[in-house]
Amino acid sequence: MSKSEIITVQLGHYANFVGTHWWNMLDGSFGRQLPGFEKEIDHDRLFHTGLTMKGEETYTPRMVFMDLKGSLRHLRRDGSLYESGDADVEQASQLWDGSVEQQVSEPSAKNPYLADLDDADAAYLDPSGTPLLAAVSATAAQSTAAASTAAAAARQQPVVPLPDRRYDLDDTIEVWSDFIRPHLHPRSACVVKEYTHGSESNPFDVYSHGIDVMESGSVASAFEDQIRYFAEACDRLQAFQLLTDVHDGFGGVSTEVLNQLRDEYEKKAIFSVATMPSSFTDMTAQRVACRQLGAAYSLQKLAEGSSMLLPLCTSAAAWWPGAQGHSALQSSYIDYKPDLWYHTSALLAATLDSATLPYRLQRSDCTVHQMADLLTPLGRKVTSAYAALPFPFKAGQKLVDSFAQCPALHDPSLSMAMTPMTHDDDMAYAQYATMRGIPAALAKQTEAGDLKPDDAFRTYLGNTPSAMINSSCYVNEASIVAAPFPNIFKSDVTIRGFVETEETYLRPAEFPVLTLPVMAAIQSRNCTNKLIEQVVNSAEKTHPRRQFAFYQSSLSADAWSDAKENLLQLADNYSE
Repeated sequence: MSKSEIITVQLGHYANFVGTHWWNMLDGSFGRQLPGFEKEIDHDRLFHTGLTMKGEETYTPRMVFMDLKGSLRHLRRDGSLYESGDADVEQASQLWDGSVEQQVSEPSAKNPYLADLDDADAAYLDPSGTPLLAAVSATAAQSTAAASTAAAAARQQPVVPLPDRRYDLDDTIEVWSDFIRPHLHPRSACVVKEYTHGSESNPFDVYSHGIDVMESGSVASAFEDQIRYFAEACDRLQAFQLLTDVHDGFGGVSTEVLNQLRDEYEKKAIFSVATMPSSFTDMTAQRVACRQLGAAYSLQKLAEGSSMLLPLCTSAAAWWPGAQGHSALQSSYIDYKPDLWYHTSALLAATLDSATLPYRLQRSDCTVHQMADLLTPLGRKVTSAYAALPFPFKAGQKLVDSFAQCPALHDPSLSMAMTPMTHDDDMAYAQYATMRGIPAALAKQTEAGDLKPDDAFRTYLGNTPSAMINSSCYVNEASIVAAPFPNIFKSDVTIRGFVETEETYLRPAEFPVLTLPVMAAIQSRNCTNKLIEQVVNSAEKTHPRRQFAFYQSSLSADAWSDAKENLLQLADNYSE
């Protein structure tokens, strides 16, 4: 059992896109421990060990998610580890003396990745159909490869190991459950039945809708019970990670969930991540106004109730699409589609996966509380994130030489600012920085007097104008970007994620990038006030009191003046 566990909460469809990529990356890292290195990442911080009714051990994300009806598709609400598919029919027959007729609609076809994943799981079933431990545990890389090979051999078809295969899923991903890799616990899913995903006639697009859903009682009560289940299973719960959408009704849900967590777990840290897509298909004036007002209310409530808040979006100039001057983030090594949630959420997840390593390491005493204390002085609850995806390391080059050629971590020529409007030349007040994916054997630190990789990283941070206060960690294990991570890396990024400049050695298109060296950081920067002020100004321009669709019984028009005042005070906290 981990020294201190963390419960992850995911609210909303885009937040679940981000969370799914993150859990896939974590699941893919099992079994990839480097020879000669001790285990570095403590997966027990985020994963829950349990037992089925048959006594079989399971290892699933310690996570509760909420989404609308219709978002699960092929994913069973109660998971696939603990009960048979006929559980609902059997339960109904016990409560009813008459006959029970089960009507089953034809399921939609699974994409190639999910189909292969099913084959990998099927290869781990014994003759009686009982899942073996290797099947119910989070899929280790070598185990999945063996399973995929065995399943294909039964069909007499050649196969490439599942984690190393290239999948083109851009046109097949519709919802986040179309590409989820690990099994989920039956207590993880919470579905809002009053609204349907993608509904035009009854959209869940207003902040106050989320408050109304939670105040209705049934959803809030079920959600609270699910959180309590995971909390009571922890030896020493330290914190919550809250990933939430803020552009629709889930902004209102997050407000109520924060109130729940603060009431019941008063002393636990809450690290909130506000996710915002950079593209929507519906850009009517009414929808845009509701998103802008919802983002403003959500930002204010999340900052007020969280230990630390991190807004994330791949928009370079605004926290929502449609704002004047909106443009997508650019990178020298990435070619992605800003209008695909499957792509943009992968970038945000890769950033979170590396930036949160300080409190997920075996050898580290860092906690979420400690990270928040460093990064949120004087009421500066809103932070910003940066990531070099990949860190531009050339095979055969010394790591110290790579650092010597790099500008400050937050420089746009090196990293992508995953928090809009936070790229500037000023030094940050403080940062937690992570470097990962270049083991000492590859760093070429072989000459007498060469710094160790972690010392070289600290020296780099001290020599560049990144932050006045630096805290850092160096991890040998690379970030896992194998399938179903999208194929967004250019050909000069090798299979191992290094940068190749010679045309002869460019990566062929049919080979995916599997791992990635990453430099990432969460910072406290003065320029964050620009984002907060923009949120206020954009919401103010929508004439809040005229947005009658936005205000319902749970939210009065007078609430905007209080939210505005609190946001402006928050922005003032960043003044020098």
